[in-house]
Amino acid sequence: SITPTSREQDAPFACAAGQSEALVPAAQCAEAFAQVVSSLASAPKFLLVTSSAPSEQVQRQLALLRELAPSATIHAVSSLRGALGATGTNPFGIFGLSEGSGSTSVGIAEGASSPETAR
Repeated sequence: SITPTSREQDAPFACAAGQSEALVPAAQCAEAFAQVVSSLASAPKFLLVTSSAPSEQVQRQLALLRELAPSATIHAVSSLRGALGATGTNPFGIFGLSEGSGSTSVGIAEGASSPETAR
């Protein structure tokens, strides 16, 4: 679990990504989360998780993430081939946001498939 510190109060907005090629779902989760945390100046407030694991394994990964980041909002997608990252496609990936002293909103909407409709 990550405990907020006074450093977080002064931290700027930041985002980071992590991915894992590990074969064990718990190891995938731990490795990708460690990459995200090492890049952020504060605890993640939002996590977007992509996993190619079966649903029951994804549920275990999400339970582990809830332990590691209890104050984070977590959104997950599965039934994908994995996460696209700097090293290619991996079976598991996390995109994390820390908001520092501000606040962040995340939304999903139809219509962002072209530059004319994206907002």
